[in-house]
Amino acid sequence: MSKARYLIGCMIGLLIHTLAGAQKLPDLGDTWQGSISGDSSFMHFNDNYPTVQLFVDSVRYTVAVDTKKGNLVKCIFSTDKRFTLHGDTVLGKPLNTFKNKDRAKYYRGHGYFVPLDEDWYAVFHFNATSNTSRCIAVLKDRL
Repeated sequence: MSKARYLIGCMIGLLIHTLAGAQKLPDLGDTWQGSISGDSSFMHFNDNYPTVQLFVDSVRYTVAVDTKKGNLVKCIFSTDKRFTLHGDTVLGKPLNTFKNKDRAKYYRGHGYFVPLDEDWYAVFHFNATSNTSRCIAVLKDRL
């Protein structure tokens, strides 16, 4: 492969990555406008929803879409360590560093959820009982 082709390929890849990073994270209840492959799903309590992978500002999100209700965004989930909320890193932080740790709720089979703000929750493993247990994911939902 020639150097020119290689450079053009790299530039196209960078452009695609840049445009993908420019996507906006949908809000809960928004109608999902993109395609839904149905290749993967997200178990949300008693229901299973098809998901879409989305990159916003280089952070990978999984968006669960309720196809039975007009493709509404049900919840958004991420295990990407680059996720930040209000400038703070969340994933990997121990439970005792969260100001709302006393408001943690246990959902059987899903784990502990600590509210971060109105819609975002820090998720801890279902047997995370110590203050040093670390956040394994974030979930945007209306629990």
